[in-house]
Amino acid sequence: MSLARVIACFVIFACGCLPATRVPIARVEDPVVVPGLHQSDENQTEPKLVELRVPELEPPRTPSRPEAPHLEQLTLEDAVRHALLNSTVVRATLGVRPGSTGSTRYDQAIAETNVQTAEAVFDPQFFVNMFWTRTDEPTGVTFGPGIPVPNERDQATFTSSLTKRLVTGGTVNVQYITSYLFFPRGAFFGGLNPQYRTSVEFSLTQPLLRNGGVDFNRAPIIVARLQSDQSYWQWKQNLLALVRSVETAYWNLYAAHVALRAIERVIPLAAEVVRVEEARLETGQAIPADVAQAETTLAQLRQQRERALATVLQREAELRNLLGLPPNDDRRIVPADRPPQAPVELDWQAAVAAAVEHRPDIARQRLAVRIAELQMTIAQNALEPQLDLRALWRINGLGQKLDDAIDLLTDNDFHDWELGFTFSFPVGFREASARWRQARLGYSRQVALLNESVHQAVHEVADLVREAETLYAEYLAARSRQEAAARWVDGARARFENPVAQVPGQQSAYLIALQVYLQALQSWANATSEAARLLAQYHITLARLEEAKGTLLELYNIRTAEEPDLSL
Repeated sequence: MSLARVIACFVIFACGCLPATRVPIARVEDPVVVPGLHQSDENQTEPKLVELRVPELEPPRTPSRPEAPHLEQLTLEDAVRHALLNSTVVRATLGVRPGSTGSTRYDQAIAETNVQTAEAVFDPQFFVNMFWTRTDEPTGVTFGPGIPVPNERDQATFTSSLTKRLVTGGTVNVQYITSYLFFPRGAFFGGLNPQYRTSVEFSLTQPLLRNGGVDFNRAPIIVARLQSDQSYWQWKQNLLALVRSVETAYWNLYAAHVALRAIERVIPLAAEVVRVEEARLETGQAIPADVAQAETTLAQLRQQRERALATVLQREAELRNLLGLPPNDDRRIVPADRPPQAPVELDWQAAVAAAVEHRPDIARQRLAVRIAELQMTIAQNALEPQLDLRALWRINGLGQKLDDAIDLLTDNDFHDWELGFTFSFPVGFREASARWRQARLGYSRQVALLNESVHQAVHEVADLVREAETLYAEYLAARSRQEAAARWVDGARARFENPVAQVPGQQSAYLIALQVYLQALQSWANATSEAARLLAQYHITLARLEEAKGTLLELYNIRTAEEPDLSL
């Protein structure tokens, strides 16, 4: 067999032993694909100094400056899409106000590099060295007992090798060596001068117990893959929080607009009451206190309008924050959708099953259990003694010229071989035993945390189901209250405009009608605002329920480009 064929066979063998680069990933349909999940910025090849500039923006709108040149009717679906496409850093409602979750679309791409790092231990390693040596020793230096050698010699050594770690834990090596020896004052005992020695070595070291086995050697790669998958589920959890936050801000803005419109609707009616009372005061049919009563109600409604307008602007600012828009531009955002008034049927068992299957925190904890299991495999392997099989096969060549040495090498006539094993173990295995116990306890801990995650998820779903049904029952009562208040306003207005005749000795029927009418206006505005708030809160709670189940993205037909398979 020629040297070229030997090297070619080794290269084919090394390439065929490369480990799988990824754990299989389950792909899903992606009609709406969230960008940047596994993508890095290929354009930024070198670090650059980032210049921060203060943006030139218009001041935020206030109740004294609430208007904008344009009015934009925004649907909930468009709001969610805009938030997804404009969120390099995922935003969500944190506490009271929206803010950054600290999660970015680059996080999993960064975690993916750890997988490549773990796989790199199986990459072939190519090594070359070349050394020249000149030796000039005093006369009489011996090579061995009583064997003098020439005191001057030139030497050179060229070595090239290709080493590959196998998935079984073994190491294969192919090495080519050429050595040169020249004695300027004559050869030693009449040998070849100069002398070229060539050799090709094939060696294998395979651990049979500790550090051996496919499961043990692939475990670090699988751990890195699972940790990368955990990064994905953390990112998805923040993505769910973003979508829920957008829906929350959207319905809150809707409720704020309804409350503002309700107050703006009754203010002209209250102003008309003030005008009528002022006219009656001029004709002597009313006293200043009657006018003051009407003016007090009107001022109270105007005060509520200022508060309601400020709430609208604040709710819009919260939505703008989540959508990645500036605090102010040339448009006002108004919800185009209205929340459905029909109740949503809630299946308790299906909700719990969906939460256990789809919640990102449960998925992350399931992966943590699998990682702990692999860490037990690694720790258990350390309890084995070290028993390594070693084998070597060498082909030799020799000549006064390099070509002659290579020719003799390729003739494959002179061989060396070596076969044996090494054995060692630490007496007591104290460190390995401690790490094994630590791994077992860590596994038990992760299982306990998984069970606790399921327990808390079930309670969260139960709380949200209860809250949703309570809110809808309150909304029905508030809607009945609103309808009754509307009838009250109609009747009180008719009585105010056509009061009954004065009864001697009793309070003025007109004053009673005035008081009732003003109360009816205030009651209708409050009932309308409360009904809108409860309906908005009901749909916000439904969004929170879908987030708790881990299915909120599916409602908006949102898919990620890749989702890890939890069955591994």
